[in-house]
Amino acid sequence: MGYSMGARIATVFALLNPDRTRSLVLGGVGSNLVAPNGLPSGLAEAMEIERIEDIDDHGLKIFRGFAESRAAT
Repeated sequence: MGYSMGARIATVFALLNPDRTRSLVLGGVGSNLVAPNGLPSGLAEAMEIERIEDIDDHGLKIFRGFAESRAAT
């Protein structure tokens, strides 16, 4: 069972361990998030960088801004 990033982790676990997975309950996840290479390169770094202004990639800056607006950093 997983929600958002937990859903992605649960999906990857299930795909890598089908013998240990009977069923999944997923929420808050889009199909691109669980696709291979679904997360953009540099996402972890963008979440950890001190100042959002220092992020060069527009998409990563939007993701970071959304996370900050939800107090998820």
